[in-house]
Amino acid sequence: MARWTAVIRALPQRAAAVPVAYADWEAADAPAPSVALALAAHLPARLLLVDTFDKASGNLLVAISRESLLELIDYARQLHVRIALAGSLDAAAIEELLPLAPAYIGVRGAACREGRNGTIEISRVKSLARLVQGRREMAPG
Repeated sequence: MARWTAVIRALPQRAAAVPVAYADWEAADAPAPSVALALAAHLPARLLLVDTFDKASGNLLVAISRESLLELIDYARQLHVRIALAGSLDAAAIEELLPLAPAYIGVRGAACREGRNGTIEISRVKSLARLVQGRREMAPG
């Protein structure tokens, strides 16, 4: 917490800090997502990014069970914290995650030609945007 506080103090005044929780937090030797969520609840951004640490081990849905993710998201809603989901997400994983209604979906590899270190390809970005927008338009309410 001391390091986190020091980082926040060093940010420009207009920057909003957003904690990141690793779904595979034990492999990352990092705090559990619930700890990062508690921190996010006390920050102006009220946003938590849930990502994966070990990209070689699979995507977010491999690193954390859907049930655990749903519990975290439900708890976040109780705390009025929005959730952003990332972690080697492809179109199939995004489709599976959209019903959980995250505030944001983060992609890198799915938007790039030749994987996460490749060049961003606009047609991939547009396809992913259509996927997300289409699911949100079908959502009730």
